[in-house]
Amino acid sequence: KYEVIHLNYFDLLDLNDTDFIDVAIMFCYRLIEKFPELEKMFFEELKKVQKIHDENLEITKEKVKTDTLNGEIEGSVKASFKFLSLIGIGIKFLANYKSSKSNRKATREVFKVNDNLIVELTNKIIDQYYICCSHKKQLLVILDDLEKIKSTDDIRNIFIDNNNKLQNIRCRKIISFPLYLTT
Repeated sequence: KYEVIHLNYFDLLDLNDTDFIDVAIMFCYRLIEKFPELEKMFFEELKKVQKIHDENLEITKEKVKTDTLNGEIEGSVKASFKFLSLIGIGIKFLANYKSSKSNRKATREVFKVNDNLIVELTNKIIDQYYICCSHKKQLLVILDDLEKIKSTDDIRNIFIDNNNKLQNIRCRKIISFPLYLTT
């Protein structure tokens, strides 16, 4: 009845530095690992996100010419180039995601322009899974070890600030979370 995908986030992410975007990108990574035929479409979608980020940067540069924002824009441009080079190397970029803070930072910066894009991307991967897979089992994803995240800011980011995004990922999910959030 279900195709079960188990995401052990302890193995996938640095639990001392975790963001909702990291959780979602690793969600996609696990699906691609299990179903390699999804990889091409995933990286095509990442390139589209990159383009949206770059277009937004250009608009911001045009509107604002202050020194303070120029520093922020410069950082965003660097992140953009880093992200573009990362997606150029393919799936290896995701295999090293946990250990590379600069990869995580660049990815977050690109998706920060419109953080709904990560949910849209994840849902496109799920939709493509249903198209590609002949067995047509429902997808059940276990998001495990998220209760072990150390930072209260990271916990807030994932489970409170982005709870609706987590719920909008279109599949059945079992999510571990810190017990203190139940009260």
